[in-house]
Amino acid sequence: MNGNAAVSVQMLGGLRVSTREPAVPPKFRSRTAERLLSRLALRLGKSVAKSELMELLWPESDGDRQAQNLRRALADVRQALEEEPGIPLIVHADHDHIWLDPERVQTDVAIFKQTTDAGLEGSEEESNLRSAFQLYTGRLLPDDDDPRIGVYRMELEELFAQTVEQLIALLLRNERHDEALRVGRHAVTVAPLREDVHVALMRAYASAGLRSQAIRQFEELETLLDDQWGEPPSAKSVKALESLAGADPTGEPSRRPTSEVPAAESAGGAVPAGSPFYIARDCDGALRRAIGRRETTILVHGARQVGKTSLLGRVLNEVRRSDSRVAITDFQVLSRSQLATADAFCRAIAYGFSTQLGADLNLPAMWNEWLGPNSNLDAVVESALAKVEGPVVWAMDETDRLFGTVFADDFFGLVRSWHNRRAMEAEGPFNKLTLVIAYATEAHLFIKDINQSPFNVGVRIPMRDFGEAETRELSLRYGTTLKDSEVRRLANLTGGQPFLTRRALDALVLGGTRLDDLEANAAQEDGPFGEHLRRLLDVLDRDEPTKDEVRRLLRNQPFRDAKSAHRLIAGGMLVRKSDGALEFRVPAYRDFLGRSLDALNS
Repeated sequence: MNGNAAVSVQMLGGLRVSTREPAVPPKFRSRTAERLLSRLALRLGKSVAKSELMELLWPESDGDRQAQNLRRALADVRQALEEEPGIPLIVHADHDHIWLDPERVQTDVAIFKQTTDAGLEGSEEESNLRSAFQLYTGRLLPDDDDPRIGVYRMELEELFAQTVEQLIALLLRNERHDEALRVGRHAVTVAPLREDVHVALMRAYASAGLRSQAIRQFEELETLLDDQWGEPPSAKSVKALESLAGADPTGEPSRRPTSEVPAAESAGGAVPAGSPFYIARDCDGALRRAIGRRETTILVHGARQVGKTSLLGRVLNEVRRSDSRVAITDFQVLSRSQLATADAFCRAIAYGFSTQLGADLNLPAMWNEWLGPNSNLDAVVESALAKVEGPVVWAMDETDRLFGTVFADDFFGLVRSWHNRRAMEAEGPFNKLTLVIAYATEAHLFIKDINQSPFNVGVRIPMRDFGEAETRELSLRYGTTLKDSEVRRLANLTGGQPFLTRRALDALVLGGTRLDDLEANAAQEDGPFGEHLRRLLDVLDRDEPTKDEVRRLLRNQPFRDAKSAHRLIAGGMLVRKSDGALEFRVPAYRDFLGRSLDALNS
């Protein structure tokens, strides 16, 4: 710790906090206080808006409750860190912002970034690279599932990978092969899923004349990626192997040429589990870890066409290969008659759940009319769980379809009771159950008492659109090598909307369209997104009040109904920016709807 700093916050490899009194490490009263400190530490030297922190830490609470919780968490952080009265504050706050004193707090993240900058530009290159290499002890806050952390993680992992590549290259230039191998071997244990780190170690093996070891390292990378994401190494890594190892000494056939493009598949609907076009995001790992920890209730929340069903399909396909049983209830496939009454609905759910688990139950005999639908469904679920061995993962997809039905509150109250029973009945059948609930609409808009539902108790896994990194990776899967500037243009064109990103790449790679032409025609009814845009307009045509609200947004006027924003975000038309402002999810939406709604109004 430097001479001025009173507190050191380490976040690489996990959150660790120390003060000038190492014998008495600070103790935080709650996990929320630790998360608050970590968010402030990540923005060291900058103030963080209280509104942003409240939305991050307590997204389901109302404004007054959020403010009260923030005051309590801030007091907890101060109690853990602040010194005696009269000593300058470590944690500062005004009416709207909170920040850490950068003169009295140091973080490993800030030091790591400063050191990597020096490694890139300074004269003491090796010393700086080694310091940066030693500072990176693991992923940023690995136990934190907040997807916003993903941006910081990717930046730091990229810097670490660059450090490893440069350090190994420097050592190889000086023919210090053993040191280069030690650096590479350690790096792949710290960042096991970074392909470029594995490639750097492969280069070290090849330079040392250990060609077979380079090939084995590539095979280890293949296994890691397949176990984690069910995906092969990128074309770039395959090309690196071919250039380093040459022809396979075993005489086996060479790997697929990097220029070969996977067979085209239709963009739209769920992406098949084995598709080469599936792009993993932070939410994939978050869902795997939550299921692995056997969390009771997991909430997968994201707008339409962000990939919720694809995520469930991929992860649950992996779960089936473990010792867990899987049941999936897709509310979208239920008929109108099955949604007409609570009894018809509960019978359909009971049959689907027990059948998928293979539980041998006589449902007609079990269903007692005088008990009521919820009690009957509860009895069936408990009996089915009791009849099977091992953990059970029950995924509920398209849950929004239940919002607004007459039995929604009763059903979600029942689901909440299953959550509670797992905690209260440690040896009971519900101890086997993990619920995964996927939905788009904010539940509090439709549930009368959110506290009598699963939507305020589960582990939340938000899903976001693609960023530049995911857009770049998908373009590589299509076999195209876009420049960084072209990737940015493509990401801006589609807003990162996964379905439209696929459609755009279909047009570029399979249809031979130029990026300039794609941009020029994106908002046209006969353009590459025309069918999608027409469907968007059809949805608005069936909902005149919401269509009027979109007209108001196009005129930069405020909504009449505050719930409209939530509905349009859930429907995938709007997104809320970091500053709270609303904008169209895809730029073409504004242009197309502006013309179309104006024409309909004339």
